[in-house]
Amino acid sequence: MEFADHNPLVVFANREPYIHVHSPDGVEVHRPASGLVSALEPVLQLRGGLWIAHGSGSADAEHCDPEGRLDVPPHAPRYQLKRVWLTPSEQRAYYDGFSNEALWPLFHIAHHQPIFRKGDWESYTRVNERFARSLSDESLSGTPSILVQDFHLALVPRMLRKSLVLRGFIPRIGLVWHIPWVPSDVYRICPWAAEILIGILGADLVTFHTQSYCNNFLECCERLIECRVDRDRQSVTYHGHETRIRAVPIGIDPAPVVGHSQPALRSYVSRKFGIASEILAVGVDRLDYTKGIPERLQAIERFLEQNPAYLGRFSFLQIASPSRTEVPAYREFAESVQMEADRINARFEPMIRSGHALPIQIESTHHDWDSINRLYQAADLCLVTSLHDGMNLVAKEYVWSKRDDSGALILSRFAGASTELQEAFLVNPYDIDDMADALRAVLSADTDDKRERMKRLRARVSSRTAQSWADEVLEALAA
Repeated sequence: MEFADHNPLVVFANREPYIHVHSPDGVEVHRPASGLVSALEPVLQLRGGLWIAHGSGSADAEHCDPEGRLDVPPHAPRYQLKRVWLTPSEQRAYYDGFSNEALWPLFHIAHHQPIFRKGDWESYTRVNERFARSLSDESLSGTPSILVQDFHLALVPRMLRKSLVLRGFIPRIGLVWHIPWVPSDVYRICPWAAEILIGILGADLVTFHTQSYCNNFLECCERLIECRVDRDRQSVTYHGHETRIRAVPIGIDPAPVVGHSQPALRSYVSRKFGIASEILAVGVDRLDYTKGIPERLQAIERFLEQNPAYLGRFSFLQIASPSRTEVPAYREFAESVQMEADRINARFEPMIRSGHALPIQIESTHHDWDSINRLYQAADLCLVTSLHDGMNLVAKEYVWSKRDDSGALILSRFAGASTELQEAFLVNPYDIDDMADALRAVLSADTDDKRERMKRLRARVSSRTAQSWADEVLEALAA
């Protein structure tokens, strides 16, 4: 492929922006709901370039050339997607194994023991090599700008630098790290901690979502490998190559929200979910043990225990999208969430008048954006109580959906979004009483105070968007 731009953009990501899947009605093309896709695809559509990703769709192989390439978007092509193929065993070891059973719990300090297997590490290394090699048969020109996305591909920057320099290119390589980075005493648990750092330092620029994650990364480099850390410049020099470290928080696409009246919204919630309570609270998460869902349910239990007048008036709807169901820990977690909800409902059911809703409802299915947006608009409050989160865009989506400045956000202090969204009701998700107190504070707060908080939150969300995040990362990479 020849790039028209002399400074082409190449994106490496585990997730692809368009997925071909078989369905009863034929082959469908899905565009995943992803902050990453929303942020970077407009840049590629404007500038042209290449997106390299794992071809995960059941019909992907039937809709690309022998090298895995196809032009996208499907109906108005502006750039190319190149699919990397993985065997089922590679998918299990690289993705389910090392990425999600080792790195994910390690970086989220989720009190879930990371599992490190040598075979998983070897597969992770091989898959990273395959991603890096996928650029070797592409015809590049000028100074390519390359953005590698997240912890699945931590070794790719150094592999790319080595191969491209041998071909005579001086690339600009950026790595965007979307999850937290932990202190060195936690990070050094990983048997391949040094190798991962060295792989990352093949990049010219590494971005995190908060400054504290940047500081943790610098500390890890300082303590675990032989390098020079310059805290004033926020950079690490390894074997003569300098890597700059920057905090660039990601945002959402602030597209216009289609507003609905509250009666229409409540009617929708009643029809779709069978909930007609006076007060509606929502949570929207993947079924992941880092999201703090059991602790959230226990906080609701404590709140109702202390404030029984809300029984029958208050309902909490948890949208819990199935996630990583091939990993045993995730299947067990999904079962435990439902069991906890059933236990709490059974406790309070005798105290609730006939015809009134139980306090907790779990919806363990995927929902489209229109359905989620209607829920956000209908909800009196949203709970985002992650135990640890790189950013958490649900908090920003909820705020942006409240176009009338109604509602309230209860937000974990350990989600990256809390560094920006200071007007939210901030809580410690490990402290059940703190969260119960926040629920009471929200429901008893002055309406004008809540509207002022939401107005300020919406201003913050609109000032830092997905597009401005992408622009800032690319400008820093080009500097």
